[in-house]
Amino acid sequence: MTIRERTTWEERRLTVTWEPGHLPPREQVTQASGICFVADGRILLVSQDGDHWALPGGHPEPGEAPEQALIREVWEEASARVERFAYLGAQRVDDPEAPAPPHVYYQLRYVAWVRLEPFDPQHETRHRRLVAPDQLIATLGWDTTAIAEALLAAAQQKQAPVPPLP
Repeated sequence: MTIRERTTWEERRLTVTWEPGHLPPREQVTQASGICFVADGRILLVSQDGDHWALPGGHPEPGEAPEQALIREVWEEASARVERFAYLGAQRVDDPEAPAPPHVYYQLRYVAWVRLEPFDPQHETRHRRLVAPDQLIATLGWDTTAIAEALLAAAQQKQAPVPPLP
């Protein structure tokens, strides 16, 4: 189900539309990030300042596929290894007041299952945190709450049960 919400970013009014399953043209993708689950079912978040939390992810580098960007960014930001992932959909961002193009772009969203390594912040991220799924929305603090709820629900639906021990 498509969800459209309005928000403000850097004092500009944006319209953000959640498009589950939609895969936009690569040249319109500016970000790949994921809801990253660890083995005990908690979700990994990252922060630059310890106050504002985000999903791990970032911008694809030139020639890099969004999936590769997700894997690289989760490692760089959170010292976590992506063991597997699945595509959830795209957030279309309409930013007509942006100082430069693009004025419409997409942020891809994935669910990933990750293994934490010792935290070694070497890039912009200085903090990592694990939260229970029922704490994700409040911890992220997104204005686009309905989209965050839909994203979490989609990620939880993809979550495979833990296989039994042999």
